[in-house]
Amino acid sequence: MSYSDLHYAMQAQYGRAMNDIGLILPQAFAMAYDEMYIHLTAQDNKVQVMAFTALFIVAIEGGMRFELSDPFVRDVIEELSVAYSKLHCLTLNEEVSEDDELMLGHVKGVLHCLESWILVGRINR
Repeated sequence: MSYSDLHYAMQAQYGRAMNDIGLILPQAFAMAYDEMYIHLTAQDNKVQVMAFTALFIVAIEGGMRFELSDPFVRDVIEELSVAYSKLHCLTLNEEVSEDDELMLGHVKGVLHCLESWILVGRINR
């Protein structure tokens, strides 16, 4: 499965949760986590990284602010950090594909947003 395919599937999960069921974005985040759990816990490190990246970037693009006081959000961020700690193990071709470029751009976006929110959360305490 390519990152683009997984990203599209994640967008579909959020869309179903919000448009068909009527959930708000944080609830859609939780539902997408549950629905895509098999990818988030895959044995393949790259699949995990792709799944967590898609989970978070779709929420970020939707305007979600992650509440660090929420135990579920903290747990999922911890799982994301474990997946991202394995980024150095990923094998990318010498010529990085468009799909890998998209994923790496989204990884950068996720890290930037989470870093900003964590710093703001610490300052506001």
